[in-house]
Order: sequence, then C-alpha cells, then structure tokens
Amino acid sequence: MWCTQRPGQGQQGDELRSDPWQLSDSAWEWLNEPHLPPEPELSQYERASARAWAWAVERDLLEPGQASAAVQEGVAELSGWALAQFLRDLPPVAGVDGWALIEILKGWDKLERFAQAGKARALAELGERRYDTRASWARDGEATTTLTGAPQRPVGDDLFGEMSRHAAQEVGLALGIPRAQAQDELCDAFTMARRLPQLLDALERGQISRRAAGVINEHTGRLSAELASMVADRVLNRRGVVTVPQTRAAVQAAVIAVDPEAARKRELAAVRDRTVEAPHRIEDGVGALVAYLPVADLIPTFEQLNRLAEAVRTPEDTRSPGARRADVLVDLVAGRQILTPDGRDLREGASAAPTSTKRWRTDVVVAASTLLGTDDNPGQLVGYGPISADTARYLASTLTAPDTDTAPDTDTAPTKGTAPTKDTAPTKDTTSGTQGQDPQWRRILTDPASGLTLDYGTTRYRPPESLADFVRARDGHCFSPICRTPAHRCDIDHVKNSPAGPSPNPDPAGVTAAHNLAPGCRPDHTTKPAPGWSVHSPSPGTYIWTTPTGHTYTRYPQPPLDDGGGPAHRPPHPQPPPF
Repeated sequence: MWCTQRPGQGQQGDELRSDPWQLSDSAWEWLNEPHLPPEPELSQYERASARAWAWAVERDLLEPGQASAAVQEGVAELSGWALAQFLRDLPPVAGVDGWALIEILKGWDKLERFAQAGKARALAELGERRYDTRASWARDGEATTTLTGAPQRPVGDDLFGEMSRHAAQEVGLALGIPRAQAQDELCDAFTMARRLPQLLDALERGQISRRAAGVINEHTGRLSAELASMVADRVLNRRGVVTVPQTRAAVQAAVIAVDPEAARKRELAAVRDRTVEAPHRIEDGVGALVAYLPVADLIPTFEQLNRLAEAVRTPEDTRSPGARRADVLVDLVAGRQILTPDGRDLREGASAAPTSTKRWRTDVVVAASTLLGTDDNPGQLVGYGPISADTARYLASTLTAPDTDTAPDTDTAPTKGTAPTKDTAPTKDTTSGTQGQDPQWRRILTDPASGLTLDYGTTRYRPPESLADFVRARDGHCFSPICRTPAHRCDIDHVKNSPAGPSPNPDPAGVTAAHNLAPGCRPDHTTKPAPGWSVHSPSPGTYIWTTPTGHTYTRYPQPPLDDGGGPAHRPPHPQPPPF
C-alpha cells in the first residue's frame, strides 16, 4: 500500500518527506464516508492521501507497497488510450509515495510520446494530401500533373524540404506556430512516415522521445532509405537510458559505419567549406563569431585556448573559464600580451615566453584493424565524437616519438586475444608528444573482438596517471546513465569510498583499482554521496545508480569505439498489449 499508514499500524511515513505525517481521525472518518463532502478542517495533503487510500482499498491493494507496485505495473504494461485512462483514474499525486510519484511521472511522459506520435502521423497524412505533386491539393486526388502543369512525381519519391508552403501555412494557422516551424514539423513527420516508420512506432510505444526521433531522422537524411532504416534499427536496439545527446552520438557513428566511402566524401566536402562566419548579434551587447574547422585543427585550437586561459588565471580572477578563453582569443588575434600571474608573456616567440613542461593531450580512439587498413570502421576523437576511418588513421599517423624525459610507462599489457607485435599497441595506450606547447595526440587501440579495454589494479588512494588514463579510456564518458561529459573532463571517483581517502563513510572494499574507479563529472560526482543516492559497479564499466525513491538505472559498458548499436543489442521492444 502507500507509504503513509493509518495511525497505530506501526508503518513509517514516506521516507522522502522531511516531516512524515499520518491521517487524522477526521480524514479517516471522511474516507469511510466517501460520499460526504470534505471536512473543512482537512488539509490538502490529508484529502489527497485519503483519496489514495480509497483508490487502494477499492482495488484490494492492502499490503504495504502493493499500491505503488500496481502503479508501476500499469505504467509499464499499458500504452495509448488505456494508459491515459489509467493515469486519469489515479489518486492525486500529493497522496502517493515517492516510488509511485516517479512511476506516474514516467507514465505521463510515455503518454506524451504517444500523443506526439499521433500528431506526427496526422501531419504526415496532411502532407500526403497537400503534396506538391497533387493538383487538387484541397482534397485527395489522383491528378497526373502538379499545380504548375509539370508531370507528377511518383508518390514514393522522397522530396525532403519540398512540402507545399500552403500546407505549412495551414498547419501554422491551426497550431498557432510560425510558418517556418510548421514547415519543419511537416517535413520531419512526412519523411519519418515514408522512410523510417519504425521511429513513429518506437515513439508511439514510448521507447524514444520526440527529439531523439527527430535527431535520427535528421542525421539519416543523406542516406538511402535502406541505409537509413539500417541506422535507425541499430540505434533503436541500444539498451539502457538513451538521451538525445547519446542518440546523436550513436546515429553519427552508425551513419559513418554503414557507408564509410560516402562519409569520407562528405567529410572532404565539409573541409573544403571550412569558414569563419561574420559576427552576428546575440543580445545585450555581445555577439557570436563562429568558426567551422577540420577536427584535426578544431580540437587542438580549443585545447590550446584552454591551456592559455588556465595559465593566466590568478587567485583573484573571478572570470569563468569561458570568459578567460574569450579574452585569450581576443588578445591573440589583437597581438596583445598574454601574461601569467608572474608577468611572463605566453605568446609564441615572446622573449619572456616560458618553457612549460605541461602538455595538453587529445585522444584518438581507433581499432587496430582500422589502423592497419583492413576495415573502415569509424574512430572516436575524444571531446568531439565519431570520425571517419581516414581521419582516424591520419591523426594516429601524426604521433611523434616521445621525449626521453617524458616517455610513457612501459608497464603495459597486451590486448586480450592478440599478441603484442611491432604493429600493435598495448591495451593501456601509446603516449607520445613533445615538451612545451606542442600538441600531443594519443593513440588508443582497442580489441576488435570485444571493443573494450581490459582491467588491472593498484592500491593507492590517488590513482597514477596511467591508471586514471585507463579508466577514462575504458568508460569514455561520465559514469551517469544520462551524462555525455567526456571522461577527460571528469574527476576520477571511487565507486566504493576508499579508506585511505577523505570520505566520512569509507568502505573496506574501496580499493584504488580499475574495477572501483569511474570518471564522474562534477555534478554527478557530488550527487553520488548525497543522502538516498548510491552507485555500485557489478562489473567494470557497468554502473547501477539507485535514487532516493529506490529506482535503479543502469549505465552499461560503452566501448571506446561504437558503431551506433552500443555494446550489446537488446531484443526488439515487444508490441503493446491489445487494450
């Protein structure tokens, strides 16, 4: 039953409430006489709780937790109009416990996706009826010519972006939205219905969000219908929580994987079109200067700005990291001095320029088979995303020999299933670069069989750089199921608190080893020890989060190289029951 119990039953109140309360005698009297109007002295919460009790009693859900479990089961099993009726008949949310509240929230989100699928189908049907190739566009027609008299194209042709402006005007008026937005929604729904109906089916089931469906539709627009469908199926079969950024990264990798040659041509064309756009106003006296650069230049440029912005920071500096980067960029272009707190000029060639031994690094993740040219699987540029095989091979080939005083550790292990040779790299990584301000590209080779990096351990509290690098390379991103923060921007967190660390709640099993370390962005790092929250890792790279309501969410292993399908494909989502 619900967490709030009748006085004298000995049950605790909802653990999420800071001040647990129980029903008053007057509330119980009202509950026993539900036909009577509410008593004036009943509070809003007492009325809501009494209705929740009545809902549970009517359904014979009298055992503790039964009512909440019934809500969870209904939300999971029902869909469409049956789910809408179920949610409508639930008691007020103020009267249920935390577990049921989260399930009700999930139910309304699922219903919202069902409604969005219905709206998209209606838009697609309107698009068919107002199709540019129909002469009698106000009604269904079988005309053989267009409005201008040109021969009608087959209805099967994909005319992305050629939706009739009359239809967009009609939708804009009906929904009260600008014509440009109506045009976008029409085209999106029209192409999904024609090319990727599985997206609308998944949206209708609540499997993906409307934004995620739009991302898949957008990024597959340049593919044939067959390849677009293949990409959509790969992405839809991913398991676990899938956010819009995760979907975007997956579909970008899948688009490269299904047609590497076309991806290479698109990349070459995009590099030819590199540009810096004229500034445009944003608001309140600031504007944007946008640069489109090849990734081989983009990432080093940004990391160099980061390095310089960090070098000029003083203890009294109140600027944000972004503001410091902006100021350094302007100073570089204007030829002004870029001074460290001790007065040294960081500009290249300046007489007072320091000889820094701090190097920045960018990871290029590439399969050994791709590096050797036996396949064209996409690589990953950490901090950017999927890249073509040609770009991955090019960036890997730019590695320079390490300096003698900064050579990497030689304590490395060969990749599982392969023998270490002169043509392969160890599992951990091969680090190289030069001292000073030169960029350092780092090549990480993965095992083509599993796609995962292997495990080894140590017993220190603060992991050595090689171990931290290993964990970042293994996980790729923050260990939260919904976070896409790159691992190199994360803290290295102990999943079980180390007895050697500052945690007030140490765990005897909290060793500093790869299986107990995870990259966590600052918000997630600080959420994990918060009251009611916990994280455990049953296997390296897998993290199960438990929230204050008791719900669990799993972050599955993410291989450094992902073709869009994820580390393992789940079976297709079952069809909803025939309610």
